[in-house]
Amino acid sequence: MTKSLDKEKKYHLHFSKQFKVDVSDVRYQKGKYGEALAKHEFRLKDNMDKVKRWRTALRDAATLSGWTFSDGHEAKFIRKIAEDISAQVAKRSHVDVTQHPVGIESRVQDMLELLDVGGSDVRMVGIWGIDGIGKTTIAKAVYNLIACRFEGCCFLGNVKADSVPHRGLVRLQNNLLYEILGGRKMKMTDADRGIQVIKERLGGKKVLLVLDDVNESNQLDKLAGGLDWFGYGSRIIITTRDKRLLIAHQVYPIYTAKALDNDESRNLLILNAFKDNRNPDECVQFPIDTAVLYAHGLPLAVNILGSLLCGKGIDQWHAALDAYKRFPNSHIQKVLETSYSALEDPLKEAFLDIACFLKGRHKDYVMQALEDPYLNPLQAIEVLEERALVTIDELGMIWMHDLLEEMGKEIVRKESPQDAGRRSRLWFHDDVYRV
Repeated sequence: MTKSLDKEKKYHLHFSKQFKVDVSDVRYQKGKYGEALAKHEFRLKDNMDKVKRWRTALRDAATLSGWTFSDGHEAKFIRKIAEDISAQVAKRSHVDVTQHPVGIESRVQDMLELLDVGGSDVRMVGIWGIDGIGKTTIAKAVYNLIACRFEGCCFLGNVKADSVPHRGLVRLQNNLLYEILGGRKMKMTDADRGIQVIKERLGGKKVLLVLDDVNESNQLDKLAGGLDWFGYGSRIIITTRDKRLLIAHQVYPIYTAKALDNDESRNLLILNAFKDNRNPDECVQFPIDTAVLYAHGLPLAVNILGSLLCGKGIDQWHAALDAYKRFPNSHIQKVLETSYSALEDPLKEAFLDIACFLKGRHKDYVMQALEDPYLNPLQAIEVLEERALVTIDELGMIWMHDLLEEMGKEIVRKESPQDAGRRSRLWFHDDVYRV
């Protein structure tokens, strides 16, 4: 029994010497570490390089981040380590991207080139485009691919929606710090104080941060105000439909999210509409092509059409697509209208004029047509372009996505669904003739 106790005591003393150590003693070789190294230097007079290597190794080991156990219950300490590690694993969990990531690989590669993850600089990269083009999907795919290369990472989705409630930005700051710091809860109550805490806690960390669906400069100011907020090698990805926000915040480079090409749209539609059947019958080839043309490369539209047409017969396909040509799908319409709703009233009028009459016209002609005492046409076109509602090609012609054009016309039609004479604009010749 005595021998057993002596053995247990000897083990406990060995355990204490290994774990109950002051980090400064190791770093600066003080106390017993200094005494032991002095003895080694005396013993190894002819091999002092070996002792120098030991000293360097101890200093390097002491700089590694970890857990310090000086006193207390070892079981509680070990439980704390397990909890912290679990939080670290949880925070690196992948975010769900999409059920069918068609075309995502090439877009992720484009982003990786812009991010240059191996670089030591701090970089903010924007992803810009209209609603439903796949900005969030691209950001999620990139995040999952590179998150493991950072000390801390956080994906803040729906920034626009989550920042609106009372003290929403403070909650987002708390969530940001909670994710990046490995589950350590913060209790900031003031956004300005939150800025200081983010700088203090993340200024020395290599972090990956995604701010998804940003629509106001205040959100960027409070969540990622500057490059000096984060440690070397950090990468911040910002998705938005408003290019002006990115330019004003000096976010560079900016990636313009690309629409799906016809083959990608077709593949995505088939996956949504026919599920496991990748080779649908020839009789549905024509309506598939019609649906692809209708979606015009917008992933949102392709996904919605595929889901709505899933399980339907050929006659139902034709009927549904004919109906969508007359009256745009309400699910697609609702998403696209968010961009329109965010415009000021004079800009809304300019957008509707372009959608109803001026798409495909030269910029100079459009500016003359939009001339109004309450509107600067040049500025209006610039704002609409920055918000991805119109594009200007190399010849100076103004265009917009087909579904945006349909959305604009549907807004006007709803002004008076039954009586065209009470609408603000008429573009269809039959309506003009009747009125």
